[in-house]
Amino acid sequence: MTPTIISKELLLLNNKMRKPFLEKMRKDCINSSIKQAGESRLLKHFQKLQTSCEQNRRESVVPDQKTFTEKKNANKSSIWRPW
Repeated sequence: MTPTIISKELLLLNNKMRKPFLEKMRKDCINSSIKQAGESRLLKHFQKLQTSCEQNRRESVVPDQKTFTEKKNANKSSIWRPW
């Protein structure tokens, strides 16, 4: 094959046309990575908040159940006297 001679003007024109497209692709890739990282951080944060909220609910319900059970047991332990 014979070597192809490309004028510098044509080469510069091709590079100038390619650069914006490649730059746009690179920016899109970076932006999507940033967006994905942000979404994963938000998801972790909300999951953490949700688990702490559920734990608080459980802790608030458990003492009520314990006091109810203690009262019930206190009533059972007393002897029934008909007089």
